[in-house]
Amino acid sequence: MDRGAPLTHAGWTALHAVCWPGERTVTGEDVRAETEQIIRRLIAEGVPIDCQDANGLTPLLTALDGDEVSFTAVRTLLELGATVGACDQKGQTELHYALSSPDCIQLLLAAGADPLRPDHAGITPQALAEQSLRYYQERLERAEAIPGVRESVRRAHFTPYVEAAQKVVALLAG
Repeated sequence: MDRGAPLTHAGWTALHAVCWPGERTVTGEDVRAETEQIIRRLIAEGVPIDCQDANGLTPLLTALDGDEVSFTAVRTLLELGATVGACDQKGQTELHYALSSPDCIQLLLAAGADPLRPDHAGITPQALAEQSLRYYQERLERAEAIPGVRESVRRAHFTPYVEAAQKVVALLAG
């Protein structure tokens, strides 16, 4: 920003970039404090908090996109007034995106996100969470049925997904 760099490119802003999922660099460095500082500065400098890119993603949706969400970005954006309820081109909302993070689900529900709002295919976040839970439970059952698969392997590779999905389903059910 100080060098006159554009704040947007095809709808993608510096805010989208800093909200990209993950709280660590590829070398494992924790970047949560820097992420929060940069988000606050960009908003203070005038980058619109709810701007959408060409795919309909707001910075909040971007922070939730992918396997590793950026809890820090989600929390900070909500504290600064990001609107909950935006949807991408498929009609998926923040809750559709946040299913891998019970902590983000809690923040979004507290901010007014609707677990029964369907996407364009008619699938609600709650239905998608229930589908994910069934998928992970089936995977765990298959692993348990394979002779020689140790309990430690099941616990490390499958149980955390089942437990997180159970928590998400419970949160969305209210």
